[in-house]
Amino acid sequence: MLQYFVASVSGTLDELRTRARAELSSRSPAKAAQSLIAALLLTHSREDDYASCAALLGDALEQLGEARGALSVAWYLGDQQRATRLLGHVPPVDRGRTYGGWALLEPRSAAGHHRQAAQEFDSAGLLVRAAIHYEKAQDARMARSLWARLADRIDARQDAYAAGLARFNVARTSGMLDDARGQREATVGAVHLLEEAADRFESTGLRERAFDCYHVLISIGELTGSFEHVLEGAVNATRILAEDNLRYHALRLHGHTLRLAQAQREFSAAASVAREMTDYARKQGLGRIASAGVLRQAELWQQVADATLTSGGPAQLAENALLASLLANAEAGRYSQVGLLYRKLSEVVSEASRREHYDRASRRYQGALDAQLEADALDERLGEHVGPPDVWHEDLVEWEHRGNPAEAAADVLLDPQESEDRITRRSALVARLAGLAVEAAAPNDVPRAQVVVAEQLAPIGLYQLLSPIEHLFQSPHEAVRLAAIRALSRYFYKRTFVTLERALLDPHPPVVSEATETLERLRFDHAFEPLARIFRTAHSPNARLAALRALARIDVLDAAELMLSVLEHGSADERNASVTALKMARGGRFFELARSAYPQSSEGLRSTLKELLQSRGIAV
Repeated sequence: MLQYFVASVSGTLDELRTRARAELSSRSPAKAAQSLIAALLLTHSREDDYASCAALLGDALEQLGEARGALSVAWYLGDQQRATRLLGHVPPVDRGRTYGGWALLEPRSAAGHHRQAAQEFDSAGLLVRAAIHYEKAQDARMARSLWARLADRIDARQDAYAAGLARFNVARTSGMLDDARGQREATVGAVHLLEEAADRFESTGLRERAFDCYHVLISIGELTGSFEHVLEGAVNATRILAEDNLRYHALRLHGHTLRLAQAQREFSAAASVAREMTDYARKQGLGRIASAGVLRQAELWQQVADATLTSGGPAQLAENALLASLLANAEAGRYSQVGLLYRKLSEVVSEASRREHYDRASRRYQGALDAQLEADALDERLGEHVGPPDVWHEDLVEWEHRGNPAEAAADVLLDPQESEDRITRRSALVARLAGLAVEAAAPNDVPRAQVVVAEQLAPIGLYQLLSPIEHLFQSPHEAVRLAAIRALSRYFYKRTFVTLERALLDPHPPVVSEATETLERLRFDHAFEPLARIFRTAHSPNARLAALRALARIDVLDAAELMLSVLEHGSADERNASVTALKMARGGRFFELARSAYPQSSEGLRSTLKELLQSRGIAV
């Protein structure tokens, strides 16, 4: 398969297709495959033309005995006839994928197809895939059996995260089978391992992986009705979102946690969450959301008081809750409600002096007018919280692939969510074929094949393809590592920086140089934390300056504050790089901060700020 990619073939799609047809007619399928692979690299072609080239490639690969490649083409085209013809010539993993695809195309037969897929994956030793398809076939008993086998197989000392996810899946399927004891035991094990994994991820800078752990803890709490797990997961997940400057995501998660707390009648916890949400929104300058949070607090503290009184709880607890509600209402300018709460307090307390005090206070608010509060409803303002995908499936699939590019590309090719994105599916098809070329290559040709697959993974940019690129970077061959870093420049995820930081220490200068250039391209809001870390800790001056230039073009408050500090205290090179990058930046956060800081700045800093502000036409 490798020779089809490295052959020097060029031309328009029409020219390549015409040439391939002639080559097939003259019984030269290998030459036809070379022409058609070159045609498939033209991913922006019209669909009819592209599909006809793909079909011709399927014919050529069948003639060459390349059944796995031909089947991949059938997946792209939805060609069930070709797929059926090839099933007996491909390994179980490909048969399993084919049956899984048919389940989507034939809903009435879906359960049977999912069961066939599960059996094929099980025979290949792919327990994760097999268990997922048994779940889709609604066979929870078989699914639980496989999840339990997987949990026993994973060494928790080596991979606490995967072990925790496996045990969570045991807990989920135990719940489907009404096995309360099994669910409880598996849940305890899952929570312990996920907490351990989260600590380990955070300590090594993999906070996005720690976020996944906390997301699963929230799901465990929802599954089992254990609000302490919801709260532990939500508090930490929200912290990570806030630190990554994903403020609306953080606020949505606050709202989601608040609703979960109310559903489980944890009114006191819900009120505390509402207070945290209010404080965070106010800090972010989101006044309307902060006002909505204050109103929510007032309602929730009153619910705490009502629930306490209804259950015959301590009067002092109800009094404290009513006072908290009163303060929130006063902050919101709802003075008529303040008067009503004072009256209720006079009815709750037993001590005469305090009862008289609350009664006098209530009379002071008679006829009080409420302030006009401009607050949108929280849910309408922020929308519904959408959690990450089912990482208890997705991340275990990644773990099972172990960085295999052919399998990861096949996931994208067969993903129904990508069905409307033709360019991505076409790139995934070519990457799948390149991945198969790596598997079939002779040992001496493997590095060359790995470079090809890195080049084909580069334009896709989807998170699930990070793992194959990370594994490519582990190659002992400089050319492969260099190709992997070039591919990473298209992957805008925090996880990308883990590999880039390793590349900055690579023994080969071209790899270090490519990683440095890639740093400057990865400027997105939640890249602030890894870029700031690289700026502070990198040994290479060029890497520090590249990180600084990227930070200058990230429009978040933390980045603006860092740039202000560098302009005042940084080296001459750092100040010059910052000034140049800031003049090119499109955001306004730094310039707002610079304008407010200008009057109190030192003489040297003031001169620099004046230059920057005037470059934006801002008078000082």
